[in-house]
Amino acid sequence: MRCVGRRSAAGAVSGVKAVASSPKLLSRSARVGHRGNKAACEVCHRAPASQSPVVVRAAADVEAPPTSDMPDSWTAPPKGFKVYETMIIYNPDAQDGEREDDIQDFQDLLTKLGALDVAVSYENVPQRMAYPIEGYNVGIYVLFMYSAPASAAKAIQGILAAPSIEKEKTILRFMTTRA
Repeated sequence: MRCVGRRSAAGAVSGVKAVASSPKLLSRSARVGHRGNKAACEVCHRAPASQSPVVVRAAADVEAPPTSDMPDSWTAPPKGFKVYETMIIYNPDAQDGEREDDIQDFQDLLTKLGALDVAVSYENVPQRMAYPIEGYNVGIYVLFMYSAPASAAKAIQGILAAPSIEKEKTILRFMTTRA
């Protein structure tokens, strides 16, 4: 590819475009103007005086961003632990008190099973679901993020898969994944 263009006295580039390197493919009007390759073209491809030059650095030279707000057990879990996320969709018709109790019970279960740094994220506002679940188009999404041993993840999955009679109506769907 070749560049065709001119830089005005003010620094603006006019008529710059990439064209095929074969002159037979170019029309007469396309061949008029500055011709050269991009590496050697100082007229079209230099930075205007008003712009500072771009500095390119290797990845090793770039400073690391400041430490994150995540707990150490998530960034570097202890041996035998993995970081998990559990998303539970609650029935929007359930009472807020019941839902708060269920969330607290689940947090207690996680700590009892050996989970570290349990974080809960949710808004008490029903959110639209992609498809209806048990006749509901909206649900309360609650996300639990924690570091736990693999045995705890299997136990959590088993407990959520076989809920008690009173919790059967409040939990619409759940899913546990490794983060």
